[in-house]
Amino acid sequence: MITWWQLILDKIVWAVVIMASLIFYKRWSVRSITRQVKGYLSVTLAEHRNKAAELVGQGVEERLTGVKEELRIALADVVRAEAAQDIAETATRAKSDFLSKMSHEIRTPINGIIGSLDLINPDELTPLQAEDVNRAIISSNRLLGIINQILDFAKIEASEIEYQSQPFDLGQVVQDVVDVLAPQATDKGLKLISEFGSDLITGRRGDQQKIHQVLLNLVENAIKFTGNGQVDLKVNGDDERVMFQVIDSGIGIAKEKIDTIFESFTQVGPNQVGTGLGLSICQEFVAGMGGQLRVDSQPNRGSNFSFDLELEKSNGVESESESESESVRNGVKVLVVDDDKVNQQVVCRYLETMGVNSEVAEDGKQAVKRWEKTKFDLILMDLQMPVLNGFEATGQIRKLEKITGFPRTRIVALTASLVDQVEEQCQSAGMDGYIPKPFKRQDLIDQIELVSHG
Repeated sequence: MITWWQLILDKIVWAVVIMASLIFYKRWSVRSITRQVKGYLSVTLAEHRNKAAELVGQGVEERLTGVKEELRIALADVVRAEAAQDIAETATRAKSDFLSKMSHEIRTPINGIIGSLDLINPDELTPLQAEDVNRAIISSNRLLGIINQILDFAKIEASEIEYQSQPFDLGQVVQDVVDVLAPQATDKGLKLISEFGSDLITGRRGDQQKIHQVLLNLVENAIKFTGNGQVDLKVNGDDERVMFQVIDSGIGIAKEKIDTIFESFTQVGPNQVGTGLGLSICQEFVAGMGGQLRVDSQPNRGSNFSFDLELEKSNGVESESESESESVRNGVKVLVVDDDKVNQQVVCRYLETMGVNSEVAEDGKQAVKRWEKTKFDLILMDLQMPVLNGFEATGQIRKLEKITGFPRTRIVALTASLVDQVEEQCQSAGMDGYIPKPFKRQDLIDQIELVSHG
């Protein structure tokens, strides 16, 4: 017989079973649902990750493609730039080589012309012959000036202009300018006057050649553009700075054209002759020496070109009397090395008038052989020659001097090549000096004086 408490116990057991079942089911359901949710989320997240990765990958790939294209274009630009630079450098070298060769080919015969004219004694000529010679001198100097302008412009373009600081006589520079251009002024009926400050010391230190060239160009322009009146070259200053002025009474320059006259290949009027490079080169030279070229001008009232430079005082060397110099030059022996017969004759004639003995060699190989047989005090060496050029010949002589122990011979380049930093190349080859063609009598005298005084 089932008692009441057994019934209650059974009900309790079933209740516990039912509750446990419910609890288990509930837990199972939660876990199942959780697992399902987790699974769904995992799948969804995975899909999103894959999709995101795909999208990101596409973006990166597109970006990388863009970067690759940019790099390709940049590299192509670099290659083109390098190619263009190589072409430009090749063209510059070719132009420089061409100018160097043409300089030599043109200046060599001009040296023969100017030298031969300079050797003519005007006292032995009739007045008419003297006029003919004078015209030839003016024309050859004018031609030389045009060639110098072209070469200077090429040097400026190639950044090859160098500035010297050496002692020189400023008074002599001004006098040389006046002596060269006085015949032109006289032919036009003009007065050419040079004026110096009363207290101005003419012994200075600077670039004599460029100052001479600037003054020569400014005075020549003044003569060219002046129909009547005069041209003044005034020089004033103190112990440190020197002021230069070239004043004319010519046609003047209109205000609107003043800013353009310093541009290359520019001329004041359409009918004017010349290269149009002179003032541009003058401005470059003056600026390179630390000054500024200025102009004050009005139409029909003349022009005033001026500039000032810092030129410190230089004591210089007192010159000895001509008779003393000539006596010292006697016995000096010079070897002239040049493949151009006209220039050989001109140089030898100059030396003859100085009382100096000379011999001739037509190329560098002959020069070395003659040097081995004879003791020369000075060798005037051309650079561009067949068989053996001047650089090579100098190098061989310097090597032989070391081997034999012979005393060093002074070797000076006498050349028409004025580009490609020839002066530096001469120094590197072992030369002691450099004289450009066409040269002046004084250039040779200076070299003779150096060797005659030991």
